[in-house]
Amino acid sequence: MLKNIFIIFCIFSLLILFSGCNKTISKKDKVSGLSKIQTSKEIKIAIDANDFPPFALKTPGGYAGFDIEICYDIAKKMGVKLIIEPKNFDEILPAIDKGKIDLGIATFTITPERNMKVLFSQPYFVTGQAILINKKYKDIIFSFNDLNSTDYKVAFVKGNSSENSLKKLMPDSRFFPVNTTDELVDAVVTGKADAVIADLPFCSTIMAKDGGENLYFIDKPITFEPIGIAVNKNNFHLLNWINTYIRQIQSDGTYDEFYEKWFQKNDWIKYLKK
Repeated sequence: MLKNIFIIFCIFSLLILFSGCNKTISKKDKVSGLSKIQTSKEIKIAIDANDFPPFALKTPGGYAGFDIEICYDIAKKMGVKLIIEPKNFDEILPAIDKGKIDLGIATFTITPERNMKVLFSQPYFVTGQAILINKKYKDIIFSFNDLNSTDYKVAFVKGNSSENSLKKLMPDSRFFPVNTTDELVDAVVTGKADAVIADLPFCSTIMAKDGGENLYFIDKPITFEPIGIAVNKNNFHLLNWINTYIRQIQSDGTYDEFYEKWFQKNDWIKYLKK
């Protein structure tokens, strides 16, 4: 009798165990992974909906830029259709976490805080924060140390890694948060802010567009920031593929081709908003 009870108990325990496993598997199945991409024959990649040249910008033919080249090349190498999903910058990581999109390619600086939500690939670009100031300060402000004063108001895009840089390097400055990069540039041009902190390539692009009419560029970066591709925290297979892809394009000349087109040539500047 005791033996039968023990057998029944074991069977019941196994049923509970497998039931829990099935729930876990089904939950993971809902998350976008490499197998799902291969089955659906499409990959959904989120980019920043706001222009962030030369990484991403709107053109008459759609989005273009360094990041967009990588998006299309990933889809090509996977043999699937690319679906680009423009989103506000602060909406991308939550969408990845919920499995609504497969990848986020939007110049994400790899930070411990962001790694709590998603996985990141190895860096595919290394940048740093730089300073743009209103031209009237070009003989007064020479570094972030000069901005560390209540005399100056410094603008930044909310949710961007520049916010952390500001608080650490310029705690005495007055801060002026904005929602988009367009608002960021407008703030310093119109005098709502005295300076902006943003990624160095972005600052270089804005200076090329401005031509020195309203702005002055302090081109020495004040931080070191590796940029990675964001992946759902359960998708290790997809992350492995992305890391292999990055190493491949860096060794076969593809990366150099993209870099030359978007960072060493300026044909694309004609698409910037005036």
